[in-house]
Amino acid sequence: MARAVQEFNGTNPLSRPPLPRINSCKKLGALLQIVNTEVLTAIANVMGVKIRTRRGTNNERTGNRIAPWEKRLLGKIELLRKDIGIVTEYIRGVTSRKVIRRAEEIMLSTARHSRYDPENNTAHQCLDTLKQKLSVYSGRLRRYKVSNNRKSDNALFESSEKAFYRKLNSTVERVDKTYPSQEEIHEFWGNQLSTPAALNNNAGWTEDTAQNCQHYSTTLYQPFTTEEVSNIIK
Repeated sequence: MARAVQEFNGTNPLSRPPLPRINSCKKLGALLQIVNTEVLTAIANVMGVKIRTRRGTNNERTGNRIAPWEKRLLGKIELLRKDIGIVTEYIRGVTSRKVIRRAEEIMLSTARHSRYDPENNTAHQCLDTLKQKLSVYSGRLRRYKVSNNRKSDNALFESSEKAFYRKLNSTVERVDKTYPSQEEIHEFWGNQLSTPAALNNNAGWTEDTAQNCQHYSTTLYQPFTTEEVSNIIK
C-alpha cells in the first residue's frame, strides 16, 4: 500500500494502470463483509447521509423479466395469430356477423402484400400475407433471442469465467419451451387439412424417376402368417 501511494501520488488518475482483479477466496469475502457493514456505516455517519437498502419481496421475478423488444414482438405475433384465425374462419364460411366484420377490417388493413405487389383481392391472398408476416416476426424473435443469449454469455465470461464454464457444464437444460395452445393446434392443422391441394400427374420429375428406376428388379409380394413369424423369432 505504501509503495503504491509513493508510486502514484500526484499522478493523473486516468493515466494510472487498471487495478488487477482479486481472486475470490474466503478472506476476500470476509473483507467485503466488513466494508459493507462497518466502513459503509462510518462513511455514512461522516457524510451525514442515510443508507437506503432495497427490501426484497417474494413477488419479484427478476429471472422472468421480459425485455421491451421481446414484449413488442410477442404482441405482434399474438395479434397476427388472432387475425389468421379470424380470416381462416371467414374462408370456411362462418356466418357470424362479428367474424365477418372483423375479417373485412383485417382484409382492408392488409390490402397490399408489399409496395411492389398488386393489391390483395381475395381472402386467401390476405391470409397468405398474414402468414408471411407471422413467419417474419417469428424468425426475428428467434434471432433476437439467440443474439441476446450470446451477449449475456459474453458479459458473464467477462465478469466471471468460472460462472460461465459452470453454466456450460450445467446439466440443466435451459431451453425456452413454449408449447402451442389447443386453439393454435386446431387452427394450424385445420387450415392445412381444409385447403384443397391438386396434384400434377404430368410433372416431369415423375417421368424422370420412372426412367431411372427401370433397371431395378421388382419382387412379388408373398404373404406370410403369424406362425411363420413366431417360428423365426424363436
